[in-house]
Amino acid sequence: MLRHSFASDLADAGAALDKIQRLLGHSRPSSADPYVHSASSRISKAVDRVPTPRAPVDTVMP
Repeated sequence: MLRHSFASDLADAGAALDKIQRLLGHSRPSSADPYVHSASSRISKAVDRVPTPRAPVDTVMP
């Protein structure tokens, strides 16, 4: 669990996949793919939580 949290936090912070792979001691780059997926889903969920400003319907744009 600690390794997964560490790698996920690195991915969330924008660390390159090859660096995460080396830090974890993986021999194949694809071994670190689950952490990148984790980062992508966290980003997607965070974006979904951001309120979208909406202009009133009767507002005319210049």
